[in-house]
Amino acid sequence: MTPLEAIKQTKVNMSVYLANYNLATDNGTAYMRQRNEIQAAIQTYGTTNIAGVTVGNEFMLDYLTANGGAEVSPNSDLGNTGAAILIANIQDTRSMLTSMGVTLSVGTSDAGSYFNTEVLQAVDYGMANVHPWFANVSAEDAASWTTNFFETIDVAAASPLSNNPTMYIAETGASNKSDRAEAHTVTQESSDVGNESNGPGTASESGLQTYLDNFICQANANGTGYFWFEYFDEPWKVWQ
Repeated sequence: MTPLEAIKQTKVNMSVYLANYNLATDNGTAYMRQRNEIQAAIQTYGTTNIAGVTVGNEFMLDYLTANGGAEVSPNSDLGNTGAAILIANIQDTRSMLTSMGVTLSVGTSDAGSYFNTEVLQAVDYGMANVHPWFANVSAEDAASWTTNFFETIDVAAASPLSNNPTMYIAETGASNKSDRAEAHTVTQESSDVGNESNGPGTASESGLQTYLDNFICQANANGTGYFWFEYFDEPWKVWQ
């Protein structure tokens, strides 16, 4: 059952973002398949419970990593080359929505350090994945670090732009047990001892609770839009 079907059946007051996980290496095949699915979902359920359409999931990070290394700036010539692919998909999504007579926000999601300026100029919102675990930050310092990173890197990248894209934290979380230090799990059954510590902290339920308590209260108070990652256990990531 899809989220939109579940919302329809339960009549819950909830909106979701539809997402297109496009690739730079398949000549648009994955993008087109998902675009058509999004179009069909809108035709079936309408837009009342759709908050926006997100094109790209860490597209720039993946493109740069594959073509020159993750240390290359997203605003370099290489970054702009990748951005052109993503922007074409964003513009095509806008055209599809226009052809349907639909008005929805269109955005993108990427790793927090990988927003390209030209991409941000083409969207209504950006969603940043910000994981303090991967930055080797302790649970006690994680909430303040996350807020500072988001404000000084992501919000700062968007605020000077004339289109003023709204920025959200798309992913943030903490690990209570390591499966190669996957920071977006609530619980894990793996015991990957080699990656159970990020340096200043160890994956634990107490660390998870500390970050959960501190970040959620802080974000709700200061108005930061965020998505906690994840709500459910993800044992499939261990099994794979």
